[in-house]
Amino acid sequence: MSAARRLELAPEAQPPWLAPRDVVRCATDGLHPPRGRVVGWLDGAPAFAEGPSGVEACFDLAAAIDDLLAERHSRHGRPITRWLPFHYHKVPSRARLLIKRALTAVAERTPWTDKSVETLRWLRDGRRANGVVGPGWPEGRRYAVCLSHDIDTAEGLRAVERIAREEERRGWRSAWNFVGLGYEKPDALLRRLADAGHEIGLHGDTHDNTLAYEPPARIRARLDRCADFVARWNIRGFRSPSLCRTPALMEALAERFDWDSSVPDSEEGGGCASVFPFRCGRLVELPLTVPMDASLLFQGLDARRIVRLWKAKVDWIRQVGGLAMVTTHPEPVLGGHARLVDAYARFLDDLGAHADAWRALPCAVAQGWRSHSWK
Repeated sequence: MSAARRLELAPEAQPPWLAPRDVVRCATDGLHPPRGRVVGWLDGAPAFAEGPSGVEACFDLAAAIDDLLAERHSRHGRPITRWLPFHYHKVPSRARLLIKRALTAVAERTPWTDKSVETLRWLRDGRRANGVVGPGWPEGRRYAVCLSHDIDTAEGLRAVERIAREEERRGWRSAWNFVGLGYEKPDALLRRLADAGHEIGLHGDTHDNTLAYEPPARIRARLDRCADFVARWNIRGFRSPSLCRTPALMEALAERFDWDSSVPDSEEGGGCASVFPFRCGRLVELPLTVPMDASLLFQGLDARRIVRLWKAKVDWIRQVGGLAMVTTHPEPVLGGHARLVDAYARFLDDLGAHADAWRALPCAVAQGWRSHSWK
């Protein structure tokens, strides 16, 4: 497998939303000679040419897109927490936040937007003048919005009710991803969420960041331990703790769930470089496309700057017609802090002003994407 190379495009071949600072990645095992005027280069070698029928790639474009979606050129490593001889949640939450901030401060800064796949698709599909890449959404909406929350610990249960109320009074419903066996979950709280129209998801069996790296049989056994919880709350989707993901985990998930949302588009350690759902076997992958509150807090951003970054990312997703998957953590030191809940509510007010957004639960997006019911 060849390494990803940087794509440069002539001005007339650039999408309207591609900025000069944006880096577009692409990998191919070989380039054939261009047939027409060259308008794109991979590390200086001719890669796209303008011919009678439009722009044509000098390589297997479909394979290059699949490689990016599958993260074959990403470098997401295993979290150091999985090597600890005890569950890392035994470290107080405030100390964990400070440790993560210290580690993040010396790491390479995350580019929160990767337009690689959308640029390749835009070139492939005829370069629409309005910049839209995808097939569209129900009711003629331009883009889709899913709200989701990962409850990593019992501390996160405290803010669930308040956050749910803030959403409901604005006409939103969200997906709440609970750890299957990590803590006691009040039946009354989950019943209240389900009855109000929210979705319940599974966030691993325990949040020890080891599930994805187990042997396949062990992964399946650990997921099977959550079978009663999954059946009781009609759980159709999964998000891996700390976004830990491996092919073995994805294979096991595809046997049990309709959707997964463990792959970011551009997050710490890698990403699929796309803001659209895609198929992973029978599983529909719903990428995390709006930076998580935890990731931004680890980088030292305050509530005002977090909302500003969220809004900027949604603006681009809206331009291209993608899926805005918003994820927060209700833990008191993360999105459950009063200032962050207030900031999240303001962000929802901004989203509510977009009449062209389809407000959807992950299960609805996955079902429609699988059945092509609106495409």
